[in-house]
Amino acid sequence: MNQGEEKVQNALLFITDLIGLIASYYIAGYLWLVLWKNVSAQVYFSQMGDSLVSVVVSYMLAFLFYSKNNDFLQRGKFEELKAVVHLNVIMA
Repeated sequence: MNQGEEKVQNALLFITDLIGLIASYYIAGYLWLVLWKNVSAQVYFSQMGDSLVSVVVSYMLAFLFYSKNNDFLQRGKFEELKAVVHLNVIMA
């Protein structure tokens, strides 16, 4: 794979991961704040919007320092799972 294809692949994976991160962030926040803690929707959006920037920035920093997206299409399922768990440990 040449360098241009690798950059496009990394960009697509970054965008896809970021969309998944934001969606899971809001879904988890909704489940926790609205359904479990009985917080109003207005407070929910205020709470989630305030800390979204810090979550996205921390993800971008982790992606910058730990980018294992090389040969994404050629890796096996176990290797991909290992890379995802490793990234989640770094994010935690």
